[in-house]
Amino acid sequence: MSDCDSKLTAEQLRQVLHYDADTGIFRWIKKTAKATHIGDIAGSPTSNGYLKIKIFKRHYSCHRLAWLYVTGIWPTHFVEHFNRDKKDNRFANLHDANRSVKPLETRVGITDCFLGDNVSKTNRTVTAERLREIIDYDRATGIFRWKINKSITALAGQITGCKSTYGYLVIRIDDVLYQCSRLAWLYVTGEWPKNDIDHKDGNTSNNRFDNLRDVTRSVNLENRRRAMPVNKTRLLGVSVKRKKFSANIQINKKHFYIGTYDTPEEAHEAYLEAKRKYHRGNTL
Repeated sequence: MSDCDSKLTAEQLRQVLHYDADTGIFRWIKKTAKATHIGDIAGSPTSNGYLKIKIFKRHYSCHRLAWLYVTGIWPTHFVEHFNRDKKDNRFANLHDANRSVKPLETRVGITDCFLGDNVSKTNRTVTAERLREIIDYDRATGIFRWKINKSITALAGQITGCKSTYGYLVIRIDDVLYQCSRLAWLYVTGEWPKNDIDHKDGNTSNNRFDNLRDVTRSVNLENRRRAMPVNKTRLLGVSVKRKKFSANIQINKKHFYIGTYDTPEEAHEAYLEAKRKYHRGNTL
């Protein structure tokens, strides 16, 4: 499904499909075959996880079509998805990269990025003034938009921010990646947060300012809402114990046994009761 030799032009593409750069979704605006209907979402998954669209009897990768649609030219190299989700074809998530280049996270300086409990706070190169000069932040929605045309992948008015491999939204500014939640704090207060930024509702993509708080590491961890992937029960505070289910909680770095129950739901409820009582950082 190579697009390198394609004769499809940006004009031809725009005549048959509409591409929403903010959502990454293609929709038919012209019927090109019996199976296509105007207004329908275009694209079907391939065996390797990407989305493809058949146009004029030829298949094209959606992420490469997105690049052609926005820039007017085919990408010169492999198109990389910043967050590694092959179906996330938002334009802000795409990068025209040489195949020999390492992933974005290992290529640039990373500051105030990735997991909230493992953020580097020692190299804050961007200032509040610089941030407000190039980016607009809506504290009511948590959305960042470019105020200037930085490049063909960063246009004025375009929503910016893509997910890191750890699930946090990040933005690249002056060759440095920053966690959006920390940028939001800087934008509104004029100062970098002193500690961790905790998302009150547990949704690391929800960067509304009223959902953020500057808290210590321990308080941040006390607001954890999901069990670790290795937890077989998938319930926070619950583990399997001799065909029954044990509830345990950590308080001030010490582990405490709550009890053993017949069902994982009972154990989880017992854990939540203790959590609400002893974890002051909890918002459940």
